[in-house]
Amino acid sequence: MLRRWHDVAGARLHAHGGGIFFAHGRSWWVGETEKVSADSSHGIACYSSVDLERWRNEGIVLHNSDVRGLGGEVASSSGWVMERPKVLFNARTGLFVMWFHLERSRSYSLNAAGVATSSTPCGRYSFRHALRPGGLRSFDATLFQDSHRLAYRVQDVEHKAVVILRLSADFLNASAAPVSVLHERREAPCLFRWAGRYHLLTSGLTWWNPNPAALHVADSLRGPWTHVGNPFLQSPAGGGPEQRGERAAATSFHSQPAFVLVYTSERQEQVALLMADRWCPRGERCSQPWCTCLLQATYLWQQLLPPAAAARSAAPLPPLVVAWKPRWRPPAPHQSTLAGVPVAGLRRL
Repeated sequence: MLRRWHDVAGARLHAHGGGIFFAHGRSWWVGETEKVSADSSHGIACYSSVDLERWRNEGIVLHNSDVRGLGGEVASSSGWVMERPKVLFNARTGLFVMWFHLERSRSYSLNAAGVATSSTPCGRYSFRHALRPGGLRSFDATLFQDSHRLAYRVQDVEHKAVVILRLSADFLNASAAPVSVLHERREAPCLFRWAGRYHLLTSGLTWWNPNPAALHVADSLRGPWTHVGNPFLQSPAGGGPEQRGERAAATSFHSQPAFVLVYTSERQEQVALLMADRWCPRGERCSQPWCTCLLQATYLWQQLLPPAAAARSAAPLPPLVVAWKPRWRPPAPHQSTLAGVPVAGLRRL
């Protein structure tokens, strides 16, 4: 599915670099709001849905002005850069915990993370603190929670390695000792579990420009991680240049991964939904912190499938692949999936 998305009120949907979680009969999508000056934005937005297609704008849940840097630093007039927000529910504290990449506008010199909490999925989040998880300077990151309710932060450390850190019991801090380290120069990490194995999807380092994705797999979060290739398949002839031939795989269908959502559909099937951003959708080149094309960013959602279910190929393929299906739509989640965490007093769509 490829689209410039609008919410149920007809307004442009802005939730880039975000992720989805389930609670009380709904899907909740947090992401970056529209860029307003240089590379900063209003903050973090939240949308809700029951079918992963029709989304209602629940408003800005964390404003740029609410955030402080390391040691309480106040932002410049341009505001903070707040990227790739993700949310987990902490059963111990009863709070929804948001982490995001935090930077100074234009300079990208802070290399930190911000943490905020809320008692409801899309209620106003209270900023807790800024930190460098594990004492490390980091850029793109994601969150992951395993079946034992242990939570982890996966972060690009100084564009030199991808490091997995375990979160504290309240999810507000991270351990100093890494769980595992992938010694490769990658960013935009997406960690998920499929068929009993851990999968780590990443992009290369080309600023906002698309590049070949890479998939690594492991039997344990401790590794070792094995590179199994680029999951994006060469698409058939036809469509725009980014949809044809080798360039499809070489540009990840002209996108960068944001999140992989694994869930059970209404038909009781397991779905691995890849959420990606097309930062410069018309193919513009952008090799600096800010480009005007980012104002036109769109979304690419596709399904990760076992190779036999996606396409035939004479060459060995990764255990999960992405085939070009422009008309594909995500299956609606099963009611048991949407139930997630029980939260009272929420409106219906």
